[in-house]
Amino acid sequence: MTLRRPRRIDGFSYRGYHRYFLTFCTANRRPHFTNTHLVTTARLRIEQTATEERFSILAICFMADHVHLVIVGLTETPDARRLVKIAKQRVTLQVGRSLEDQFRPPGEINPILAPFDALDASRRNHVDLTRGAAMRRSSDSRRRRPGSR
Repeated sequence: MTLRRPRRIDGFSYRGYHRYFLTFCTANRRPHFTNTHLVTTARLRIEQTATEERFSILAICFMADHVHLVIVGLTETPDARRLVKIAKQRVTLQVGRSLEDQFRPPGEINPILAPFDALDASRRNHVDLTRGAAMRRSSDSRRRRPGSR
């Protein structure tokens, strides 16, 4: 089943003293919000973002795999699109860290978040680029030149 978000209204700025009903779903509709710690973490990040972006949260309801919000702009300038973007980034980052800590065995380093040697990364990129250039040169030499058979 493909989940799609509703289209935005053409010509509407999503700024100002408006009320919005929002739904944020978890990735792959996983039931992450059955964990009280994750709900608290997500709620705090959403509230932080709403305050910074000058919105008030009128209602919030966490379900197992999504959260519903009713928000209202407190001035003429708050941007609901910006609120959604920043809130989702913060919740994803913070809840992701909590999930990794919860499921990672003690002492194991997460390879995605682990620091890496920038020199090694640049060497890998250089090798890949060099290899790609060498492959292009060899394929160029196979092309037929004018006047050759």
